[in-house]
Amino acid sequence: MKTLFQSKKGNVRFKNRKKLQIIFLSIIGSIIIIIFILEIFIRLCPASPRTKLPTCKEIIDSYFADMQNISEVEKLNLMLRTFFPTKPFTLLNIDEIANNQVKQTERNKIGGANGISCGKIAFISSDLPYFAKKYVRLHEALHLVGIRNETLANYLAGFKEPLGLVQTVYVSLIPSTKKRIGIYSFPCYIGNVWKTFKTYFVFWKE
Repeated sequence: MKTLFQSKKGNVRFKNRKKLQIIFLSIIGSIIIIIFILEIFIRLCPASPRTKLPTCKEIIDSYFADMQNISEVEKLNLMLRTFFPTKPFTLLNIDEIANNQVKQTERNKIGGANGISCGKIAFISSDLPYFAKKYVRLHEALHLVGIRNETLANYLAGFKEPLGLVQTVYVSLIPSTKKRIGIYSFPCYIGNVWKTFKTYFVFWKE
């Protein structure tokens, strides 16, 4: 009697294990199929045109040239403090770097990007939402301290500013609700979203 009970219990465990294996394999298979379809979308659809980014010299010159409300002496002092900081750039003072060395400017002045780093100074778009602005500011500050890897900078900034990461991804990838996507262009849009996501969060890109 005990042996029969143990046998039934063993059969139940075996069936449950088999069900879990089937579910697990189904999930893995579904993910592989979805990625395969997304890769097809990328290859069949034309790539989104990339805006040519201005040079750092052009951005810096434009930023300081737009300062009409301060004197030339004040502007010179600001440039000296910006390009010749008294403290070294390290992760220990990353918040101070983010506040002092990362400047806001108009999006069109940085080629439509969310942010861009230029040696001792970085720029972020002034039209970013609140949490996204905090995330991008920290992301660019991490570049200033020597972290050039985009993926690592994304993860580190996202760990400290998770809401900012989510909001940045949303404003970067999700189109305006006012702009309708046609049924035939939707696969291409999804493919470009996947390509952007893959570039920043999947590949360990230098």
